[in-house]
Amino acid sequence: MAIDVGKIIDKLKLSYGQLRSLLIFSIGAIVTVWVVGNKIGGITTQLETFNTTLTEIKKELVITRTETTNGLNKIYTDFETINNANNELWNSKFGLLLEHGDENKDLLKKLLEYEDKKNAVKIKEINTSKDYQITKKPPLDVEIIAIPVDEKGNPKK
Repeated sequence: MAIDVGKIIDKLKLSYGQLRSLLIFSIGAIVTVWVVGNKIGGITTQLETFNTTLTEIKKELVITRTETTNGLNKIYTDFETINNANNELWNSKFGLLLEHGDENKDLLKKLLEYEDKKNAVKIKEINTSKDYQITKKPPLDVEIIAIPVDEKGNPKK
């Protein structure tokens, strides 16, 4: 069931000026609806783009945080291992000194040198196995779109 707008306007018996005003008002209303619809559509598209970008940034942040935590844990573990190796070295040196004392100085020197070499090997192993590289990976196929804004923070046209 269609509404016949022409018959309705004929029954109103409008003058030329009133018809002209009605036409201008109708065109204005249509243009307003069209402009508002386009603005809302543009804003919706921008919000979807921002949402996608924020989601990707959050994912990248979680990945970076995990890599950083893993790298720092590796550094902490290596420092702890080096500390334990040094403690073991000094404990064994003092133990040798207490055990052998001044009895056999040549044997004591050789045992101390052996402990030094053993500790140097442990520290060399730690230094060659360190993997502290916390690499920055490229974004996960994210294209960040910068939208220019005016002084008030509104998007520019």
